Amino acid sequence: AGLPMTIWIARQSLRSYATGVLLLLSTTAHADGGIAKIDICSGLSQVAKQVMAARQQNMPMSEVLPDAIDGFRNWAEKYGLDLDVDFPEKAASEIVMIAYDEPIPLDDRHKSGKVTDFENIVFKRCYEM
Repeated sequence: AGLPMTIWIARQSLRSYATGVLLLLSTTAHADGGIAKIDICSGLSQVAKQVMAARQQNMPMSEVLPDAIDGFRNWAEKYGLDLDVDFPEKAASEIVMIAYDEPIPLDDRHKSGKVTDFENIVFKRCYEM
């Protein structure tokens, strides 16, 4: 009975943190009206997926954060987003901190599930905005 409750709590914390990141996004990112929302949300969730995958591999934050910052910069450039100059670092830092607050499961199936859950939560929150 303890494990399902732990998973539920972990998912709730991911949801609230992902919402915080997306609120940060909504106040700083101004997309050109011609960009499809699904493309923007897909790019954002891909960065989140890469960060959580690195977390589940127990990679050091000091290595993951610069890659996440670059990921956000590349994402913004790809879609021509007009971002505040410090946005990629703020967003990457938030995503990395969220991911590294999550424990690493012992088995690969649960690790993979955390990566997919995190990616899906970030995509969903973005798409709902």
